[in-house]
Amino acid sequence: MLINISNHPSEKWSQRQLEASLSYGALVTDIPFPTIDASSANDEIIADADKYSNEIIKHYNPETDAIHIMGEMTFTYSLVKRLRKAGFRCVASTTERVKQQLPDGSFISEFRFQSFRDYE
Repeated sequence: MLINISNHPSEKWSQRQLEASLSYGALVTDIPFPTIDASSANDEIIADADKYSNEIIKHYNPETDAIHIMGEMTFTYSLVKRLRKAGFRCVASTTERVKQQLPDGSFISEFRFQSFRDYE
């Protein structure tokens, strides 16, 4: 199974991303990414990462389940470090960024899924 911890529920993934997720198993389970306040102190980030990792370790199996994690970088780093130590395979999604400039000078960016990449 692939456990998706991101702000992008798997029900909204592209067909390409859903097909790529099949290499981790037939199921994708979504766990919402926590809201990380920009003013959070490091000890708050660590506490959140401990909470998430403890729950994942309690409910999932590193031999059969992989973790897709994308979001605020300090939390992601802390969580990936803990989950990898527990034996989980952790992956990021890679995307191609397509940027369009609007007449008013602002931009619209579209991110097109390319693949999953292991955190090492």
